[in-house]
Amino acid sequence: MFVSACNAAGLCSTCQTNELLIDASPPHTGGFMQPMSWKNYITANKTMVNVTLSWYGFTDEESEIKMYYITVSRSYSGEDMSEGKLSVIPTDDGKEITASFTLNNEIITNEKIVLTILAENYAGLNSTAAKVTVVAVQTGNFKSLSEAQGYFEIEKHSCDVHYCDGSCTCAVFGRPCLSDEIPECSSKADIKTNVNISTGLANGNDIVQVSNVGLSTNFTVTRVRLEPGIKYFFTVTAVNILGLNSQKSSDGFLIDTDNPIHGVVYNTGRFMDSSFQGEADSLNISWTGFVDHYSGIQSYYVALAEVNETLNQGDFIKR
Repeated sequence: MFVSACNAAGLCSTCQTNELLIDASPPHTGGFMQPMSWKNYITANKTMVNVTLSWYGFTDEESEIKMYYITVSRSYSGEDMSEGKLSVIPTDDGKEITASFTLNNEIITNEKIVLTILAENYAGLNSTAAKVTVVAVQTGNFKSLSEAQGYFEIEKHSCDVHYCDGSCTCAVFGRPCLSDEIPECSSKADIKTNVNISTGLANGNDIVQVSNVGLSTNFTVTRVRLEPGIKYFFTVTAVNILGLNSQKSSDGFLIDTDNPIHGVVYNTGRFMDSSFQGEADSLNISWTGFVDHYSGIQSYYVALAEVNETLNQGDFIKR
């Protein structure tokens, strides 16, 4: 933003504020991924556990990711093992991140643990929380539980949507499973998404009905009759394998097939005509009345010609 102060003599000074980025949308939600591991150990006669977690997919196009918040619990909505939220400063927005934490607990072999993660952007907005249930799998033999270690295995039907293939029926953010018949989940498969496109007035589909274009990122509309002066919108809906969808419409485009309406051109700079001019080294010209009711006048082009001379496009100068 700029502020100018002018005195009575018409002299002005101008200052501007620092840049201000408007960000009203929360970060895009990512999820946990392998590898994830745990290791119990004893310190000062107390059993502790070192937990290593990995995640990716959290992005924010406007103000970027400021902080990650993670909880570790034996219950769905608890924070008992992490004793509140664990904070991690991002190292690379949207990339794979691995971090280790020390918890005042011990991991019991084969117990189920709920991991929760969300991201905050620089505008103070939080993403949706991504939850996943994991099973503590022990690797190797140990004399006591306090020395045990292993890895976290994502529980069947509880893996994050970012890591499900077409045969997976995983739950998302605590929602119930779609089926218990196909338990297989991949650790890092591509998201299966269908894209639906429609065209219409406002955000409707009254011009072109909804078309499923699969995973294509472009679409051409043919054999339609669009009216001049009418604003049309494209609407794109992305649907994942669980039926969850996100919809966005274009800013709209106006159909303009008509030339601008002619105005009046004067051979002086005073918006009036003159039959004679006393100067031979310069010419003045002025005009008014050119109108385009649909898309407006974008620019004017000026040319000089002798009487009855045919002009080409290159003879004009843009004004």
